[in-house]
Amino acid sequence: MLFAHGTNHSRVVLILFSDELQLEIKNVVEDKGGRYIFLEALIQDSPFLLVNLYAPTKSHEQCFLFDRVTSVLEDMSLDPNCQFIIGGDFNTHLDSNLDNLGGRIESKPSVKKIKEIMISNDLIDIWRICNPDKKQFTWTKKNR
Repeated sequence: MLFAHGTNHSRVVLILFSDELQLEIKNVVEDKGGRYIFLEALIQDSPFLLVNLYAPTKSHEQCFLFDRVTSVLEDMSLDPNCQFIIGGDFNTHLDSNLDNLGGRIESKPSVKKIKEIMISNDLIDIWRICNPDKKQFTWTKKNR
């Protein structure tokens, strides 16, 4: 099963499910610009909120997106037992020492907004928990 939302032809945010998964969609909130999708569902009879984001590269645009994400979360009436999973491409690093190689290592203002979302929703960076000291990146500039 595929949920693809967004009307911007240059980007589409997706959430994919196996057809064999017991799934009941309760609510979908999407960004018409293709930057996010929120999908509230019962999966195997357990409540979940799945969020996929594609953040812009410019810090002020990221801040706007993360403010919007916060607003959407505040407006949702979620089951108190709802499990929350957020993923995607945030186009920034949470830990400037471990998640960055060369270039500018200062934290962007958008990182503060991501951390506020994490704290207010009791979220953790599972990759960092499992890899506390690992420096590994999905993308780096060829000519640093």
